[in-house]
Amino acid sequence: MNHQGYEERLRFTRATLRNQYGLDTTTIDAIEYDPECPFPYNNFVYRVGILPNATGLKTQKLVRPQPGTVALPQQADHVIMRLSNASAGLNDHNRVENEVAAMHLARAALQPMRIVPAVYGWGSASKSQGWILMEYMSGAPLDAILPTLVYDDKERAIGQVAAIVRGLQTFELPSTIQGFGGLNFDNEGNIVAAQLTLSTGGPYTTYSEMLTSLLDEQLAKSDSSNIIQALNNILFDKNDFRITAILDFDWARIGWEGDECLASFHRAYARLPPPDEPDDQRAALRTALLKGFPDTLPPASPVVDWEVARIWDEQLAEVRASRPRTIPRIGAFSTVYALLDLLCPNSLCNQVIVRQRTEENMEKEKHAIGERLGKLLERSVSEIL
Repeated sequence: MNHQGYEERLRFTRATLRNQYGLDTTTIDAIEYDPECPFPYNNFVYRVGILPNATGLKTQKLVRPQPGTVALPQQADHVIMRLSNASAGLNDHNRVENEVAAMHLARAALQPMRIVPAVYGWGSASKSQGWILMEYMSGAPLDAILPTLVYDDKERAIGQVAAIVRGLQTFELPSTIQGFGGLNFDNEGNIVAAQLTLSTGGPYTTYSEMLTSLLDEQLAKSDSSNIIQALNNILFDKNDFRITAILDFDWARIGWEGDECLASFHRAYARLPPPDEPDDQRAALRTALLKGFPDTLPPASPVVDWEVARIWDEQLAEVRASRPRTIPRIGAFSTVYALLDLLCPNSLCNQVIVRQRTEENMEKEKHAIGERLGKLLERSVSEIL
């Protein structure tokens, strides 16, 4: 599935760097790529070695600067080329523009930290191959490093993440962005609200309007769906002991501060479980995130990292970032997110998964999900919205 078109993508990368920047490539290495992966990748990401030269810099200067970009530095010897996968089932209308605009905003929000890659150029995915040429930043996925750290070092690392969360939460958006949804650039290069990457809807006047639209779309998609494999998006340098990069803004949107707690943060310690969570450990995590952690933590669990969960909560409080227990009505909104998941669950809607399951097993899960949906729908609309 993913390997189809591999050589064509490499040719596209070489041609783009040569034709638009006058640069020759030395190496092109795929990042986090498995040709046998049965699910479509969201993007194909390549680390590209380049030979900087004066011709390339002159060619670049002749092109009108694109919104959200800076000039490619003369000393750069590696860049990242990110190619959108049209088979990923996402909304390509302003998908690339959404990511570039989100990176531009995040870069401004997190100054003076230099952890959001600079963008050197991009091409829209609306009518052809979408691409983003960006700065190469080193580091290893923080999720892989965190379990190897002692308690004090976990506090230091998570404290850096908490500071990033605080910076994003408190950033004042440009006045040109009105409403909720995805992002795009207008004819003057201003960032404006636009369609979502994960949906064909938007922009929306209110947050509740956006949620209603997402619920409607999940109902419409309940016969088919795609699983998008998200890459680990925080890089960490263990030697310097600092976060070096935040990557992958493809799904970014203008929403509500509780979105991160309900959909983005790590399931094992930071994401608020749904109100009908069937797993006892995760149900206990929901209580802790909403009401406070007990003095004595529960035993270690494969599904909940209790030590990191408490550190996470404490570090958010330390930097005065919003967290589940300080966000009004987040418990009610978590019901909406649970409905979004249950209306089109991957285990029943993704064709790759479905082909690997027996009919009897599928029927059992349909029945169980039906019962969960029934209980959730018993909650009053006034409580949810």
